[in-house]
Amino acid sequence: MSENNSLDHPEILDRQVFHAGKVIFEEGDVGECAYVIQTGAVDIVRETDDGKVTLGRLRAGSIFGELALIDDAPRMATVVSVESTSVVVIKRENLRAKIDDADPFLARLICLLVNNIRSVTNAHVAGDRPAPWTTGDKLDLNYEPDEIAQALVKGAFIRRPAENTA
Repeated sequence: MSENNSLDHPEILDRQVFHAGKVIFEEGDVGECAYVIQTGAVDIVRETDDGKVTLGRLRAGSIFGELALIDDAPRMATVVSVESTSVVVIKRENLRAKIDDADPFLARLICLLVNNIRSVTNAHVAGDRPAPWTTGDKLDLNYEPDEIAQALVKGAFIRRPAENTA
């Protein structure tokens, strides 16, 4: 493998497997890492006065746990594997380094977007309005989870086919 391949560096791209029913992290926990799903699925669950509410199910190619790394707020939901799930672990320091190196405008924009996601999700859970996105949207439909994780860690530019550009 080449020297530039982040898969050669297990300290950068750690992998974990969670068996069905395993709680990966709980609502209110401090976030130390995010996860990109390679195989399997997880449910995103919130505790409410009326009991547990499942916000969605994420599958291969999805990322979760990133919000707490960006804004240092506690985890806003519990994540539970619904089947044997393999993930690539994105460490806090790797993601924070990318944000710290970003253009200050883009770094601030990311923080504002995270704030908006938290606000809309909290309103959705409270029954105030439906969430305006589809749960489980992929980071990029044309790339494998390892390629997505490498882009997050290494900063590789992910090119989208012309028919998917905005």
